Order: sequence, then C-alpha cells, then structure tokens
Amino acid sequence: MKQKFCILCGALLPSNRHGNAQTCSPEHALLLKKQREQTNYNLLRNTSLSVLETNRTLKLLSHEFGYGVAIPAEEFLNYNFQWEVTTGNFDKDGLAGVVVGDHAYILFTEHKLKIYKND
Repeated sequence: MKQKFCILCGALLPSNRHGNAQTCSPEHALLLKKQREQTNYNLLRNTSLSVLETNRTLKLLSHEFGYGVAIPAEEFLNYNFQWEVTTGNFDKDGLAGVVVGDHAYILFTEHKLKIYKND
C-alpha cells in the first residue's frame, strides 16, 4: 500500500483514515476545508467586484452618451475599462456582443462601441 502524507503538516496518514483522506486528522480536515472555502469566497468576491465596477462604467457611459449610440473606444479607456470582464454573450441585429451584469456592448471595427440595456 502506498504511503500518504498530510498536506497540512506532512505527517504520515494513519491507517484508520479513509482512502480519500488528504489530512492526518479530522481537525486538519476541517482546517483544509476552511482554506478551500476562503479561497472560493475570495475568488467569487473579486470576480463580482470587477463585474459591478465594469457594469457601473457601462451605466455611466450610457447615461452620458445614450443607449445604442456609437461611442469612441477612447472614452472607455478614460475609465480604465476592464475588457476581460464578462458575464455572458448576446446577439443584437446579427452582431455578437458582450454582457456585463445588466448592460451589454458591441465593439465595432471602427473602434466604436454601442451600449445596450441587457433585457
């Protein structure tokens, strides 16, 4: 049988631990679970904050320029727009766009964007 070691303290796993165990004791198993939960929470929190911030920028620009109006891409750069943030895709008049929260935008080849309210 292959020897397994605790991923928290490096101790040899006792023979009475179940086959999928990664820790040497129930206490270490609980600590490992808390670490996983904290990591997942931080990932979710950071992701949701960037979505909220990007959605807020889209809302601000839509109030300034209007929905469905071609806006120069430079305006988005002035707000440090996070292009990689997305919550989905959408299709408007045969053109593919990006959804961020309750707003969406389409990037055109002439470096202009149109913002839409995502229904």
